[in-house]
Amino acid sequence: VQTLQQQQTSLTEQIQQMRREHDDLTNRLAVLSDANRRLDPTAELLKLRSQSGMLRQQLADSSNAKAHSEQPPLSSAQEYCERATRHHINHEYEAELDDLNKAIAMDPKLADAFFGRGSLYAMDLPKSFGGYEKAVADLSRFLELKPDDCAARHNRALWYEQLNQFDNAIADYTALIEGNTDFSHVGNKDKQLALEYHYRGRAYQW
Repeated sequence: VQTLQQQQTSLTEQIQQMRREHDDLTNRLAVLSDANRRLDPTAELLKLRSQSGMLRQQLADSSNAKAHSEQPPLSSAQEYCERATRHHINHEYEAELDDLNKAIAMDPKLADAFFGRGSLYAMDLPKSFGGYEKAVADLSRFLELKPDDCAARHNRALWYEQLNQFDNAIADYTALIEGNTDFSHVGNKDKQLALEYHYRGRAYQW
C-alpha cells in the first residue's frame, strides 16, 4: 500500500508538471498564432505544436499508469477477466494484459482469458509484446479447452497466414469445414462456411 501511495504521489506530481508545461505551451502558441499574421514564424509554430502534442501524450500515458497502479487486487480469475474487458473498452491495453495474465495464473483453464489475450497480442498491443506468435499460442491453448469453437479456429487460421504458416492455416480451415464445428454463435452458418472455403482457397494459392 505504501509503495502504491508513493507511486500515486509521484505520478500526480508528474501530471501536474506536465499540465503546467502544456498550459505554458498553449499560451505561447496563442501568442505566436497572433504574431503569425504579421511575421509568419512557421517553423517555430510547428515545433511548439509538436512539443504540445508530445506533452499531451505523456500526460495521457501518466494518467493511464496512475490508473493501472491503483488497481486493487481481485479474488477470482473471473473478476480479473471482467475487469480486463472494461480496460479493453477504455483502450487500456497494457492494463488489460496485466489482468488477463493474473486471470490465467489463477485459473489456467479459463478459456475466455486465453481468447482475450490472444486477440490483444494480434490486434492491439505493439508487436514487441509477442504479436501473432503469442496470439497463436494462446488460441491453441483455448482450442485445447474448446476444440469446436468457430471464432477461435477461424482467427488462428488467419494469424497462421500472417506468420506464413499456410499449411497450418489450411488445416484449421479444413477443420472448420469438415469437423464438428460449433457455429451457434454465427448468424449464418452457410455464409460462414462459404467464407472458410474462400480463405482456404486463398491459402492454397499462397
